[in-house]
Amino acid sequence: MAKKNKEQNKEKVVVTRLSFDEHSLIMEKATKYSGGNLSKYVRTLLLNKKVNVRIYDETGDKFCIAIGNFAQHIKKIGVNHNQIARFIQAKHPPQETKILLEEANKAYSQVLECTAEILKISKKIQQHYDSKN
Repeated sequence: MAKKNKEQNKEKVVVTRLSFDEHSLIMEKATKYSGGNLSKYVRTLLLNKKVNVRIYDETGDKFCIAIGNFAQHIKKIGVNHNQIARFIQAKHPPQETKILLEEANKAYSQVLECTAEILKISKKIQQHYDSKN
């Protein structure tokens, strides 16, 4: 009985999804480096190269979504602030308008200060996630 060579002993199959462009690029490289043998090319890459693992963290995605939602709410607050200012200017006498606008601007300034603090925290968190990957 003839002894099987290494190529014949390969029984496991690995399946992956690729775009057309990715497949074309990989096939070009397989042709260049492995004579067109895709299996040999992929085995060589996977078994002989250091692989950098990137850990997926759902928390980071959720954080980014939350920051995006936060930014939309801040934008809405700014729109509301402008509407309040227009309303005050249209409906109140000049002396009263000045006082009311100062109060509205003071409240809006507090919102902006909180926003600045949250953005500082979000940058620190982003740096933390970037350093992990």
